[in-house]
Amino acid sequence: VLGLLCLFCLIAPAGAQEGLPYEAVIEGIDERSFRMDLESALTTFELQARPPPTVNLLRYRAEEDLPLIVKALRARGYYAATAAVDLEEAARPLLVTFRVEQGPLFVFSAVDIILVDTDAAKQEIKLPAADQLGLKEGDPARARAILEAEEKLRARIAAEGFPFSRVVDRRVVVDHATRQVAVTFEVQPGPFAHFGATELTGLESVAGDFILRMVPWQKRQAFDGDLLSRFQQKLIETGLFAIVRVTHGEQLDEDGLLPIAVELTERKQRTVKAGLRYSTDEGIGGR
Repeated sequence: VLGLLCLFCLIAPAGAQEGLPYEAVIEGIDERSFRMDLESALTTFELQARPPPTVNLLRYRAEEDLPLIVKALRARGYYAATAAVDLEEAARPLLVTFRVEQGPLFVFSAVDIILVDTDAAKQEIKLPAADQLGLKEGDPARARAILEAEEKLRARIAAEGFPFSRVVDRRVVVDHATRQVAVTFEVQPGPFAHFGATELTGLESVAGDFILRMVPWQKRQAFDGDLLSRFQQKLIETGLFAIVRVTHGEQLDEDGLLPIAVELTERKQRTVKAGLRYSTDEGIGGR
């Protein structure tokens, strides 16, 4: 009897873990790559090899994925998108069908940039146009474009001499009547900065003077964030370094200047040899 009880204890959990096999499909999205991305992100597809033991749990699993589908569609500019799920219990295996209505594609309209906490000098900042940020009027209102525009905006203001600029607020207003999306960025420029000392770290055999001669700015020159990227690229193109990082300090120094840090990791050194030879039968040669 004890042996039978032990056997039952081993078999019962295994039977309890058996689920109801099912298949899942998404209808209403024609773009194959987008549909495949969705399938890789939804729990219903991810856990298909581990089906739940009851129909209700399967339905719950599928319904939990509906907000993710709608969110993904809105991120691509379909702000009126809807999604529903059907479960065919008579099918074998069970069939889960996500029915998607993408709706109309919304486009960008107005893009406003507002400077906050500024003085008179900062009002002279040259702000980029919407198309320079990738938010051209009439383009699909994709969420990724808005996030990329925010980073471009911060970089453009940094190039104007404000390395500590940051977007303190981002407002996205969706007008379902006109199918347009308006975006507003509130930017805090922070203090105006000038280049300070350039500190090199990580050098072993490469001369520091060689690096400093390549610096494209002068100390006390107005800060320009684009020059940091240009300098970093020049160092990479030398082929001398495996890692190059050019960054500015987190605050101005006691003289009101912005220190620059250049972190370098040298590549393995190579040796170049040259030689000449002469023989009576072959003449002069070299390698």
